[in-house]
Amino acid sequence: MTLPSTPDPKLKSNIKLPITLHGPGSTDFLDTIKREFHLGNIASIEIVDQAFEDKDTLVYLAFARELPIEGPELGDANGVYVRLGGNLTLRFDKSGQLFSFELEDVNSQDVESEKKGILDLIRRKQLYFPAPREKVEVGKLISDKKRFYVETGKDGKKRLTRTGTI
Repeated sequence: MTLPSTPDPKLKSNIKLPITLHGPGSTDFLDTIKREFHLGNIASIEIVDQAFEDKDTLVYLAFARELPIEGPELGDANGVYVRLGGNLTLRFDKSGQLFSFELEDVNSQDVESEKKGILDLIRRKQLYFPAPREKVEVGKLISDKKRFYVETGKDGKKRLTRTGTI
């Protein structure tokens, strides 16, 4: 879903140039972006590029949401968390004022597509489900043509982990 928009006055006053894009000070900018665009529940956000068009400055950001993929048809993969990405483009005028943005966020079609992909892995027997506390032998999984396995993190969330095969 893409939402091009003209920012309200509050956004204009809170997000303006100059900004620190990398290194010390960039965290403040990213925190402001998360707050003002209601992206507080994202897993990561980063500035990926900056460009200049005429007298405008564009700042490109990418972010990821970690979402559970759910459905009884997933069997043991039900509730596995995956990272899905979105983008935000900010356009500043020559005086450094934010005057437009384009937000492309994760939507239900993205989640459904990921779910179909997981179901396809299951159907092709390319997803391995280790027993609790099992030490996964990635080399064996690769030789068995298992592209992914389900790993439970310290936070208790199940995630897909790539074995290294294509």
